[in-house]
Amino acid sequence: GRHALQLGWTPLTTTPVHPVRARFSRISTALGCAGFSAFVMLLCILGGIHFKRGVEQEFYRETANIAEILMVAFEEDTATADAILTRLASDIAPDAVSQTHETELHRLLAGYTLQPSMIGPAILDRDGTLIASARVDPVPKISLRDRSTYRVHAETPNKSELYIGTPMRGPITQEWAIQFSRPLRDRSGALYGVVLLSYRLSHFIALYEKLKLSARGVAALTGRDGVVRIRSLNGEIGYGSAVSKNPLVYNRVLAEEKLGEFYGLSAIDGVTRIGTFVASKTTPFYVTVGYDVGYLR
Repeated sequence: GRHALQLGWTPLTTTPVHPVRARFSRISTALGCAGFSAFVMLLCILGGIHFKRGVEQEFYRETANIAEILMVAFEEDTATADAILTRLASDIAPDAVSQTHETELHRLLAGYTLQPSMIGPAILDRDGTLIASARVDPVPKISLRDRSTYRVHAETPNKSELYIGTPMRGPITQEWAIQFSRPLRDRSGALYGVVLLSYRLSHFIALYEKLKLSARGVAALTGRDGVVRIRSLNGEIGYGSAVSKNPLVYNRVLAEEKLGEFYGLSAIDGVTRIGTFVASKTTPFYVTVGYDVGYLR
């Protein structure tokens, strides 16, 4: 030290770092890391939300396409049946609808060329009794008075509209079918009979089975009366079952919505589903197609 002072050197000393400044440096580093982590997490969350929305939109597009296909197919079937029944109604005079003209009516009905998916046509008299059929002559005199395909016309005077019933077994064929009917009315509006035509239920089942919605999807044709005509649910076909008036879709259809998306709890089985509904512009029916949210995940 003495030699250093003599030579004019300055001794080397160590200056201690202030403890407050060191602590501030550590906090700044921690905040920087936390901020970067939060930024990365935010990017991940935003990316996940974007991906989820993309998947949802793809599901909406897919379910909308399927619903449109099913609705168009049903409207075409309905138009075909209605054209046949309308023509048939114009060919039958009020005084011809009686059991005494059964053979003549049978020949008239048998003259209509139908698709293999159809059954009929047939005629009920003013009391709801089956009096003629294209299939057999003479026909068993079976009363269909309690069936909706007759009752809906008998209970709505002066209305001449097509009615589409719920799936039922035919009284002669014993095949499951969906009946279409039109009233026969005279000039005063009084009912003097009903004409019937049916589609085999297998015709609709074949279409719904081709959908391949997997075991996590649903597709249903439902009337505004809340009754399902045909449904594919989790890979199984069902028909004719009453469903609760699910506000996700049913109330919106009654409010005259023709197309819409839904994402919520199903009243069918308590499963949350995402999908689309399409209401017909020509019939009181709508189609619902959806997937389980679990399938989306």
